[in-house]
Amino acid sequence: MMTHEQRWTMMWQMYMDFLHDNKRRPSKYQPEERDLVNWAKHNRKLVNKGELKADRKARFDQLVAEAEKYQRVNQHQYVNGESTHKKSLTPGSLTPNSLTPNPSPKERGVECSAGVDMHCIGLLRGCLETYYSPLLRRGVGGEALSPSERGWG
Repeated sequence: MMTHEQRWTMMWQMYMDFLHDNKRRPSKYQPEERDLVNWAKHNRKLVNKGELKADRKARFDQLVAEAEKYQRVNQHQYVNGESTHKKSLTPGSLTPNSLTPNPSPKERGVECSAGVDMHCIGLLRGCLETYYSPLLRRGVGGEALSPSERGWG
């Protein structure tokens, strides 16, 4: 059985390991990371009330300082200017070998004489039909127009 001190130290170490391994703070939206988020939130509250023990406060302040490195401005950039992406594109990093072209519809197995990806057109058609279905009804009888009457088929 663990003592409270051992549990606190274990959680502190888990949080620090998470920061170093993932180069980001734990997310409250990821179920497996919520324990770390809740632990840090609870300890922040104790610090604000002045109830956290001095030795724990010193270690928690160290953790907060480490976590500050991973505070984000937005989804693409940290406060310190680093990118959140593993490899950011710079003009020097763009070489012909580093760029892979998108496969053509024919390479993806889609046959179309115009070279248009029919899968994308089908998705677009479904979205349009869902969104505009109330608008695609006849005024008097209210029956739906067929796809050929709409000019889609």
